[in-house]
Amino acid sequence: MPGQYSEDQLVEQPTIRLFEELGWEVVNAYDEALGPDGTLGRDNRSEVFLVRRLRAAIQQLNPDAPPEAVEQAINEVTRSRSTVQYARANQEVHQLVRDRVEVTVRQQDGTTLPKDSRLLTGSTLQIMIF
Repeated sequence: MPGQYSEDQLVEQPTIRLFEELGWEVVNAYDEALGPDGTLGRDNRSEVFLVRRLRAAIQQLNPDAPPEAVEQAINEVTRSRSTVQYARANQEVHQLVRDRVEVTVRQQDGTTLPKDSRLLTGSTLQIMIF
């Protein structure tokens, strides 16, 4: 039987089933439509962050955050870490997700104040950014 011992059958399919059992939304992006209205909202397959979903999660968890604060949080999470070793880059993103992203919010009088944007609620990850 061809493919019986493939990575797809031994690793990918069991992992997909596990995620489904855990209540995760599973998307087969093999034939992904690209673009803002595409399957995942990515412009190309090299984009690792699902920005459309990240934005929605940040807005849901921070309903009083102004749009500029949401964009700052997205920019901080998705900024390039290509000059950093993989493990360190992973730690940085994990820390942002776990401990919140600090952004600056402009007040009506023109001054700015620091504000934290939540990416987690309790101990449940609301978004899958990778």
